[in-house]
Amino acid sequence: MPSRLKNLLKNYKELIATDSNIRNRMLAVVVLLFLLIVLVMFSMQQGFSVLEQSGSQLMVFVAINVNIVLLAIVFYLIARNLLKLSYERRRHVLGVNLKTKLITSFIILSLPAMGFHLFASFFIATNLETWLKGQQESMVHSAQNISEAYHNNLRKTMELQNLIWESHLK
Repeated sequence: MPSRLKNLLKNYKELIATDSNIRNRMLAVVVLLFLLIVLVMFSMQQGFSVLEQSGSQLMVFVAINVNIVLLAIVFYLIARNLLKLSYERRRHVLGVNLKTKLITSFIILSLPAMGFHLFASFFIATNLETWLKGQQESMVHSAQNISEAYHNNLRKTMELQNLIWESHLK
């Protein structure tokens, strides 16, 4: 079994060493995972402990982090395309003018879309938070009223039982 694992690891290392696409994709995955871990650690350090949050706050926390990761992916794609385009322009690769037009249109369309996405996600997050916060406060208030009514009823019942026991003992 260990020799099989060594062979698999050796083949994997050779594949990564020879194929730059796999190496670049692995690097991108590692960077995105690192970014996700940093976001979670930063959020927990700021006092947004996932274990202490209610369901609505957790949902907003996850939505914001997913939005940040998705925006990082879009920025990565734009930067990668621009770097590849500049490299191909220096090398005078065939079809670079068409690729320039396509990448330019991608950037022109993606930047306003990202702006709308940021605005919409902020708007939805704040509205969702205020909507759910009002529901939570009303539920907590109702639960407190029910608890107080139960304790008052229990106290009256115990007082009556106390009077009954006192009358039996006399």
